[in-house]
Amino acid sequence: MRSTFGPNDCQLLCINSSQDGQTRHKDTPWATFVNYLTLKDYYLSVTYLFMGKCLGILCWFKRSDALATEHLGCFLKLDDLNEIKNLMQELSSKHIIPYMEQKIRLLNQQVSSTRKGFRNQFKNLWWRKGKEDALDTTNGPVYTFSSIESQIRVLGDYAFMLRDYELAVSSYRLISTDYKLDKAWKRYAGVQEMIGLTYFMLDQSQKEAEYCMENAFNTYLKLGSAVQQNATRCGLWWIEMLKTRNQIKEAATVYFRICGEDLLHSAVMLEQASFCYLLSKPPMLHKYGFHLVLSGDHYKKCDQIKHAIRTYRNAVSVYRGTTWNLIKDRVHFHIGQWYASLGMYDVAVTHMLEILASSHQSKTSQELFLRDFLHIVQKTGKTFEVLKLQLPVINISSLKVIFEDHRTYASPAAASIKEGVWRSLEEDMIPSLSAKSNWLDVQSKLIPRKYKESNICVAGEANSSNVEPQNDEYKTSTSTGDINSSLVLSEVDFSLEGGETILVQLTVTPRVEGILTIVGVKWKLSSSVVGLHNFESNSVNKRIAKGRRKAKHSPSADLKFIVIKSLPSLQGFIPSLPEKTYAGDLRHLVLELNNQSKFPV
Repeated sequence: MRSTFGPNDCQLLCINSSQDGQTRHKDTPWATFVNYLTLKDYYLSVTYLFMGKCLGILCWFKRSDALATEHLGCFLKLDDLNEIKNLMQELSSKHIIPYMEQKIRLLNQQVSSTRKGFRNQFKNLWWRKGKEDALDTTNGPVYTFSSIESQIRVLGDYAFMLRDYELAVSSYRLISTDYKLDKAWKRYAGVQEMIGLTYFMLDQSQKEAEYCMENAFNTYLKLGSAVQQNATRCGLWWIEMLKTRNQIKEAATVYFRICGEDLLHSAVMLEQASFCYLLSKPPMLHKYGFHLVLSGDHYKKCDQIKHAIRTYRNAVSVYRGTTWNLIKDRVHFHIGQWYASLGMYDVAVTHMLEILASSHQSKTSQELFLRDFLHIVQKTGKTFEVLKLQLPVINISSLKVIFEDHRTYASPAAASIKEGVWRSLEEDMIPSLSAKSNWLDVQSKLIPRKYKESNICVAGEANSSNVEPQNDEYKTSTSTGDINSSLVLSEVDFSLEGGETILVQLTVTPRVEGILTIVGVKWKLSSSVVGLHNFESNSVNKRIAKGRRKAKHSPSADLKFIVIKSLPSLQGFIPSLPEKTYAGDLRHLVLELNNQSKFPV
């Protein structure tokens, strides 16, 4: 080959000199191109014919059927890699670039003599006159490689690659008119695309660059799906130009326009558009979330469930804490359904729980949410315990704890009497404001010190709590906790219609002495989901004499009890007491009894 073509035009490249294949490199030489490399034969001979000169490269590849991508290039020594690098540098510097420079000079002379100047331009327009009446086609007329139009296009491309942008743009503009007159719209769009890129590389005439890119993009779109890839390429170049100038919001608009009939293609473009809205200043969060949802819908339609979940999960952060409840419910509902379709039921349940208390939804939607939720839970094959389950909604302000400490023998109905009535009775029993003590203070001294600030209940007697659940129609059973040897807990089965509110009374009976704390309520929904709601009582202030500071009461003290066996009590009977007695007479009677007995009445 050297004797035929000369010693300067032939190179012999010897590689794969590591015969044992044990040499390992830090990075595979073709790591970024591994998906494009295919070795079909044990031995591959490649001959390059380039620019009229023959450059022969004989490559020997060893291959086994079990060749893995990570072993690609394992037979190359470092010397082999250096040989490849030197060969490509010499090929570029001594052959490719000089040939391109020579070709540019020849083409420029040819174009100048045939197309440049007033005479040549007038001649060209006269020759093309009447072609505007021809029918429109996608590719237009056929141009041979040796035609003047093709040669001008080659001149512009070579000048662009060698960064002679002034020569490139003049060549592209010259040929653009020819393609337009010939109605070669695909070639016309391609030239307009290159003019826009050339103006961008020149960093001048920004409006002209954007006009050319938009003109090229719109021309591709008019040609239909046959040139959809060309339109996508043009749009992506246009987007990169806009991003470089920090026109992020405008780039998002182009992403949206690139979307075509292909669902996966549209899903990718919509997702990229959403990120542009996120990165714009200020961030456009609503458009970011909206385009993420659109992208997820397209991913789902082409069965890309994991990508659909990813985009929807990103949208969750946008709508969390907003008033866009309908969109938020839709996002959680579909994420739950898609996770369930992948068999990830535990994650699906967590998202479905977010939409159970959707009172703003219609009855039909709520029934759909509940039915799908229960269906997913049943597929898990286990019972879920959910803290603050929103079915039913518990009116925590209606919580009442009723207990009997035997300090008074009033009827159970007395618990529902307003506090103001009891306070008025207490005021009637106080002798005077100037008195240092009253009968309540005397009674408090008789109570053991450790019980003084505590709620007291007696072992073996029930304490009850009332709660009001309210929600849509469902069946449930409720209890105040787990059953064990020291407590007896009640259970209540009930059903709720849509919008119905009922009062449920639960009881707990301690059997042994100790500390009893009512921590919350537990219920089971449709025999598959256990709801838990912890009671977080509001702080209560103690009522004390005027002018003194109010002592704070522990929030948990209202739900904490000391369980004892019994309290001592004194019973007395007053015979022949009139059926009707004035309050003043009753007060004097109580004072007289207190004076004559060491135990208070």
